[in-house]
Amino acid sequence: MGSSRTPILGLIRTRRIHEGNMISVTTEGGVTSADDFKKVEASFRVTDEELIRDGFQAFLSKIDAVAEELATQKEKLLIGKIHQVTESTGSVIDAKGQGLSWSFILEAMEKIDLEFGPSGKPKNLVLVLHPNQIQKFLKNAAVWAKDGAYLKAYNQLMAKKREEWRVREDSRKLVD
Repeated sequence: MGSSRTPILGLIRTRRIHEGNMISVTTEGGVTSADDFKKVEASFRVTDEELIRDGFQAFLSKIDAVAEELATQKEKLLIGKIHQVTESTGSVIDAKGQGLSWSFILEAMEKIDLEFGPSGKPKNLVLVLHPNQIQKFLKNAAVWAKDGAYLKAYNQLMAKKREEWRVREDSRKLVD
């Protein structure tokens, strides 16, 4: 499984492949090309005084901060790549300052391909929000969940997406 330091990275399954002096990381989507690699690095410093006072603990006390910095850099690179891809594929929608309304959420979901599990529920559906927006979104989502018009629109969209997924799955060619 991916990094547990950030929620987004924790959702991505990765596998390290050591090749020469380079580590290639694969995701469920395939192998990343060498051109896509970006350097992620962090450093720390332990003073002589810290080492004398704390011993090996002086190093250990710095590791969490370094790991957090690396995870933050990786997450920013991922979000940047997602932004680049969604821009190039025309999958970006502009809220035009309206905030996260239920109609905006449904419009965004309309643009993505969904997968469904055996229970018929969407798989791997993730909404990425700025930390400042999470509480407001959760409050609004609780209201939307009781709104008949929203539930009807959501259920219609899910039925449409489930059918699109079924058609995609039925048209897949399996290897002989």
